[in-house]
Amino acid sequence: MFSKQSIVLTAAITIFILGIGSSFINASSVHWRPATTNAPWEGRYVHTSVVFDNKMWIMGGLTIDEVLLNDVWYSINGTDWENIGNNAQWSARYGHVSVVFNDKIWVMGGYDNAFKNDVWYSSDGVTWTQATASAGWSPRSLPTAVVFDGKMWIMGGWEGGELPSAYKNDVWYSSNGINWTQTTSSAGWSARTLHASVVFGGKMWVLGGRDGVNEGDRKNDVWFSTDGTTWVEKTSNAGWSKRTHLAAVVFENIMWVIGGYPGYAPESDVWYSSNGKDWTASSWSSAWSVRIGHRVLEFDNKMWIIGGAIEAEFYDDVWFSSPGAVPTVTPAEDPSEIIMPLMGIGFSMMFMGVGYGITRGKNILAAFVFLNIGFLTFWFLGMIPSAMVIIGFVILILYALHEREII
Repeated sequence: MFSKQSIVLTAAITIFILGIGSSFINASSVHWRPATTNAPWEGRYVHTSVVFDNKMWIMGGLTIDEVLLNDVWYSINGTDWENIGNNAQWSARYGHVSVVFNDKIWVMGGYDNAFKNDVWYSSDGVTWTQATASAGWSPRSLPTAVVFDGKMWIMGGWEGGELPSAYKNDVWYSSNGINWTQTTSSAGWSARTLHASVVFGGKMWVLGGRDGVNEGDRKNDVWFSTDGTTWVEKTSNAGWSKRTHLAAVVFENIMWVIGGYPGYAPESDVWYSSNGKDWTASSWSSAWSVRIGHRVLEFDNKMWIIGGAIEAEFYDDVWFSSPGAVPTVTPAEDPSEIIMPLMGIGFSMMFMGVGYGITRGKNILAAFVFLNIGFLTFWFLGMIPSAMVIIGFVILILYALHEREII
C-alpha cells in the first residue's frame, strides 16, 4: 500500500503541474474588462468602427432618439476619445459599412432616410471625398464589406421592404471605390442581411444573418470563397445559435463570433473557430450587457466591443478582451472586481492556516483536505491557475517540513 506521505506528495505535484499548465490558457478562456462605461460619444448602434493610423475609429450610427449621426471619433486606448467632427461630408446614416483600404478610411452605403450606394473616403477622418454618388451595386443598408486580394468587397444587404427580392446575395469589388465589378449576382449563400463577414485563412467568409422577415429565417451557416464567385458551405449549422446582428472578428489566427440576436433575446456569448466548421464557446461569461448592432475590432493585441443597443438602452461603452487573461486585482470601476479576489485570497489563506495547524499535529491527510478547501475557494472565484500553483506549492513545502520533522 502507498504511504500517506506518498499520496500527499503525488497529489501536490499533480496540482502544481496542472496549475502551471493551465496558466497557458487557450482561447476558450477570455476575460473582458471595460475601457469605459461612459464614452463621450452618444450611445448608438449599427455604426461602423475601423482601425486606422494606430487608432480605433467610430463613425455614424443611430441613437435612442432615432437621430442619425455622421460624427467621427477616434481613440488610442478605448478610454479617451477625440471628436474630430460632428458633421462629416457624407450624410448622417446608419447601416453603412466601413473599411480601411489604400491608407484611407472608406464609408459606403447605409440608410439616411433613403437607401444609399455612395462611397466616401478620407485620409485623416476630417476631410472626406466622394468617390462616387452611385456605385454599381444597388442602394442598400446592412451589407458587409471586407478588404481582400487588394480590393474592397461588398456582399449582400437589404434594399428595404419585406419581399424576398429586398434581400441581396450579390458580390461586388473595386480597387478604387469608383468602378465596381460584380463577381456574382447570386452567391451560394442565400440572399441576406444582418450577417457578418471576415477575411481569414486566405478566404472571405460570410456568417449567419437572415434571409427573410420570419423568425425561422435566421441563419447560422458559414461560407467561404477565394474569388467572390464560387462559394463553399463550411457548415450549415455552426455551434452558435441561428442569429442576426452577430459581430465577427479575426484575432490570434482564430475567427470569433460575438453576440447577436437569435430572436428570443439578444446574446452576449462568444464563440471561436480555427476552421469555420467546429465552433467552441468561450468559457468566460461576458461581463458586457447583451446587445445588438455592436461593432468589434482587433487592436493592440486585444478584441474590442464598441457600442450597440438593446430595446430602450443604447450603449456608449467600450470593452476589451485578450485570451489567457485571468482575473487579477486591478483598479476597476466596479468595486466587486477588487473585493471578490481579496475575499477569495483571505478565505483561502485561512483554510491554509488551518491546514498548517493540523499538519503540526502530524495529520497530513486532514491538512490536505483543509488546504484543498482553500484551493476550491480559488477555483469558484475563477482563479484556477493561481489556485493550483499556490496550493500545490504550499503542500510541497509542508510535506518537506514534515519529512524533516520541523512540523
